[in-house]
Amino acid sequence: MTPRPLSRRVLGFTGLVGVIVVLSAARVAGQDSLDRAQHLYETAAYDEALVVLDRLNTRAAAGASAERVTVQRYRALCLLALGRDDEAGAAIEAIISMDPSFSPPASEVSPRVRTAIADVRRRVLPDVIKQAYAEAKTAYDRQEFTVAAARFGRILALFDDADLADVVADRHLQDLQTLSAGFHALSLSAARPDPPH
Repeated sequence: MTPRPLSRRVLGFTGLVGVIVVLSAARVAGQDSLDRAQHLYETAAYDEALVVLDRLNTRAAAGASAERVTVQRYRALCLLALGRDDEAGAAIEAIISMDPSFSPPASEVSPRVRTAIADVRRRVLPDVIKQAYAEAKTAYDRQEFTVAAARFGRILALFDDADLADVVADRHLQDLQTLSAGFHALSLSAARPDPPH
């Protein structure tokens, strides 16, 4: 029997390696799911959960913000459980920048976790509000009144947040609250169609 030429054997081997790589990648992707991360967290396998969550976080960076918030939430919980408080704080900051209203019910998290989240929210929310105000005002200036009304409305809701109670006395924040209320009313009025004559 004549042996196959070397190039055909190399091509065959290369093809086999390619199939193995694709199957391995698919297997890893299947393992990288929020369900798996949640299961690992619930079974106190925090380091393993973080490996999955870090890969999910990289993939979710361009995805829906709801998924990114969930990934960061579990990252923060795992990091807090491991005593890595600084990294947990950064994860909580990432959540709040995407969803300023994020504050899990006390029944869902331990008092220690609730305190950690509240501490970060108190520190971060004033800057989040300032940024949100700038974006809302830009929408108003562009005469995107429906968008502006929604954004100013979200800002006003943040001022009712219990975690802001200690810092809302800041004069600059009080000014932003007054301005937000005024621009919210103006935006709502401008967004309504004129009544028929």
